[in-house]
Amino acid sequence: MVNKCSSKSSCRISQKRHHTLLHLTTSTSNITQVPDQSNTNVVDTSTPGSSSQVQFSGTSRTNSMVVLGTAVVRVKDSCGVLHSVRVLLDSGSQISAITSSCVSRIGLVKHKCYTEIVGIAQNPVAKIKGMTNCQFIPHHSAKNTFQCSDLFILPLITDVMPKLQLPPYIRKHYQHLLLADPNFDVPAQIDMLLGGDIFPNIVHPRADIIHSSGYPSAFDTLLGWVVCGAISKFNPSSAVSLATTLTPSVENLLLSFWTVEEPAVPVSPTTEDQLCEHMFVTTTYRAPCGRFCVTLSFRPNAPELGESRALALKRFYNLERKLMKEPQLYTAYRKFMNDYQTLGHMEVARQAGKYFIPHHAVLKADGDISKLRVVFDASARSSSGLSLNDVLYTSPKLQTDIRDILLTTSIYFHR
Repeated sequence: MVNKCSSKSSCRISQKRHHTLLHLTTSTSNITQVPDQSNTNVVDTSTPGSSSQVQFSGTSRTNSMVVLGTAVVRVKDSCGVLHSVRVLLDSGSQISAITSSCVSRIGLVKHKCYTEIVGIAQNPVAKIKGMTNCQFIPHHSAKNTFQCSDLFILPLITDVMPKLQLPPYIRKHYQHLLLADPNFDVPAQIDMLLGGDIFPNIVHPRADIIHSSGYPSAFDTLLGWVVCGAISKFNPSSAVSLATTLTPSVENLLLSFWTVEEPAVPVSPTTEDQLCEHMFVTTTYRAPCGRFCVTLSFRPNAPELGESRALALKRFYNLERKLMKEPQLYTAYRKFMNDYQTLGHMEVARQAGKYFIPHHAVLKADGDISKLRVVFDASARSSSGLSLNDVLYTSPKLQTDIRDILLTTSIYFHR
């Protein structure tokens, strides 16, 4: 493509064969120097022009070691049994995560996840095992219970924490405190990450913080005292960094695209719909037996129904003559009506009625007797020319518009 370009101009910055506006300049503020011989010297954690949001945040320091806050909690499984889990506290993370090995060990229920996670240097996390939720309590008491929902299941969250064994004088300095992680100074695996969605709930209001020169800080939480911060006068070690981004899935992006393109249809309920809904809300109740009782929504000032006994009786005789010619259908029909009465859906009338609803049998085309369905014809007109459906409110239609059906058919046809 460059060889075919007829322009003689070049980029004013790099002097290459492209327009100056297409030149991308990497900001130096996004580059962190890590003077460690075992790791890369330059780490770029962002891409120019990227609009993704940082979800996991970490830290990188030189000539000192950084202790990230950890705690030991007890997680309840589906049977109520408690399991010890080591968690990493990160207030800069917008989501929480858990390792797949921890989920398997505890036996938590997994759910599908359609979200993509991008990590350091924009490398996507290809193995997202799903999502789950759990409840946990501190390791030292059962007074406080925390609900953790929407946990991302990842194969690995980070390396062991801390990276190296901490000096004994740090444990001795905080030995008088009830620590959230009794072995905070010993390198161990991280099973769960608690982000900003849980972190504010575990911190005491106006929590006490202990700052000591040369020591990491300690702050009070509902899980116990959490030790975190930098340790000066410590041998340089490999830095630990947590930085991933959460990008919306392709399905959500396509859904948003079609939502923007779709014309907005104002939904304004009619007066009848509002009256029908109001009548349903005010008259529906639950009987002591557990059943829901729903009142028929009659129109106010509607004409009275006439007599329909003669019509219903005539149709019943016709139905009976038809059923007599098919003994199996007759037996199935009687069984259905007996079950209807046994279940309490109908009962014998205590006095003569005025309006009767005719009924008849409906079978599928294959003639299977077990698929018999009895239909009550509430559209049968009485002597006044009105039926039961004429004096009741009509609820909004539930069927899909023919326009949407035709469009869907065309879409699938051209795929």
